[in-house]
This record gives sequence, structure tokens and C-alpha cells, in this order.
Amino acid sequence: MMYGEEIHESIGGAANASVAATNAVHTMNCNVPGAPLYWGYRVSTVFAYAGAITVGLLTLYRYTKTIISATVGVAGTLYAVGDLISVVQAAPGGSGGIVRVTAAAGGIVSAVEVVNKGVNYVAGAATTAILSGGGDGALTLVIVDRLALDTITLGGAAGGAVNGALGKMYMKRVPNVLADISPTPLPTPSYMSGEQLVMVVTTKYAGAGGETGAYLPTIIYQHRGENLAAQPLWVPVT
Repeated sequence: MMYGEEIHESIGGAANASVAATNAVHTMNCNVPGAPLYWGYRVSTVFAYAGAITVGLLTLYRYTKTIISATVGVAGTLYAVGDLISVVQAAPGGSGGIVRVTAAAGGIVSAVEVVNKGVNYVAGAATTAILSGGGDGALTLVIVDRLALDTITLGGAAGGAVNGALGKMYMKRVPNVLADISPTPLPTPSYMSGEQLVMVVTTKYAGAGGETGAYLPTIIYQHRGENLAAQPLWVPVT
């Protein structure tokens, strides 16, 4: 484990305030372990609207490169509750992932639970191999490898004040405490080397009035806890 005193800033390219939902507006590759402290955006083009709006919503995700959850792709046959299954994903080379069958009426798998998250998995399809129990080996899974850490509003309340003053930073503290507690396990929001922190638009900032505006997504992070409160150009948001 590495700890340091430095505070680092990861800033994305300019994003339009009305960018479509599901778009990733900033990706931070994590080369050393640590934790996000604050995140949000700095307005580079003033937000404006001519009427009531649908507020935008940004979500900060941690892409863990492990199996956070898995659903059934192809069910297969001859399985039973309790069977242990190895998760196989040739690219990028995931290994160590294990799931247990939790529902298999008539031998057809409908649900599994993660027993071992493994390492180096990515979201998407995976095949399987039987570790214990029966089954025809045809079971496939759909992997989820990300955790939602936090959300933040983009654009303020509908019909109300807009979080969009030029040059200001609309920031929120990630709900995480990372004290210098090595070698105890890291809190859930902490990231490991090789992972990614990704800001995704989950609700589009939109309306009927020709909304405009642009912002720079920002993540502030380091390897131990810190408090950067009472900054005059920072605006705390929800």
C-alpha cells in the first residue's frame, strides 16, 4: 500500500451540459491505489435556459476490474442450487472469479451469486467451467464490474437557480473516509491500481428552451483522507 501527502486533480475535456445520458464524460485511470475525495465540474461556458428544465445527473463509478455481480446469459441445463462455477473470460484475461448457483428450477439456472470476485474482468459476456456439481457446461454469464460511488446534480433545480456560473466549481465530497489505517482493508469507495474512476451522465440536462453550457469534469484524489472545505470558488452541491 502506498500513501502520500500530495493531492492530485484529474480534469476531463469540455463536456456539453446537454450531452446525452449514458455518455462517459471523464475517465481517470488509476495507476496507484488511493481514494477520490471530491468530484464535480468547473463551468467553462455559462449554463443558460429559457424555461423549466429537466435537471442533469452525473454518477461517479468505480470500475473495479472484478466481478461485482453477474446475471445469466445462456441458462444451460442439469445444474443444481449450490453448484460452484468458474467464470471464464479470455479477453482481457480474467481469472479467479467464482459464482454459486442460487436458483435452478428443473436444472435451468436463473440466478447466481458471486463467491470470489477474481481479477481483471470487464463488463460483458463470460463463459463458465464447472468446479463442483453437475451441469452441461453451457451456462454463460453477463458480468457487471462497476460500483456507483456517488451522484451529483447538473444544472440545478428545474425552473430554479442553475449551477452554472462561469468559472465556479460545483463540487461534492465523496462519502468516504480513508484514514491512514494500513494494513487493514480499504473502505469500499477506495480504488486499487489498474481500476478506473468514470463520470457518466445518467440523466440529460434538457428542456424546451435551447439549453446551453459546458463544463470540465473534475476528480480530486490522493492516498489518504483530506478536508478541503471553505474554498471561495467552490459551490457545494447535492
